[in-house]
Amino acid sequence: MVPSIVRKATLVLIAAAIAGCTGNPPALTSGAPVADLQPAARITEKIDNYAYQPKTITVKAGTTIKFVNKDSVTHTVTAMNGSFRSPLILPGKSWKHTFKTAGKFKFYCQIHPFMKGVLDVTK
Repeated sequence: MVPSIVRKATLVLIAAAIAGCTGNPPALTSGAPVADLQPAARITEKIDNYAYQPKTITVKAGTTIKFVNKDSVTHTVTAMNGSFRSPLILPGKSWKHTFKTAGKFKFYCQIHPFMKGVLDVTK
């Protein structure tokens, strides 16, 4: 015959196991910060009617910007400080770049220097 204390302990353990099964399981984590698990942001910047649209862009570091040429002529996207430079972007084509460094970057089209924009990359 099983002593009363063993039966009570067994019942307590069974009750605890059943109660544990009815709640939400603990979250599985990899140890990496949640921000590292999120996909990088992507936005599209249009080049249309000889202008960057919008003229000023504010993004977080790590964002990829796709510059899409909607004009009928070729353009570029060139940082005035030389930190980035696209190849020639033909009509209907695009160029994308991931901006990893925080800062304020003025850019222009080398073919049409009157076309200007500002990129503000935040942390």
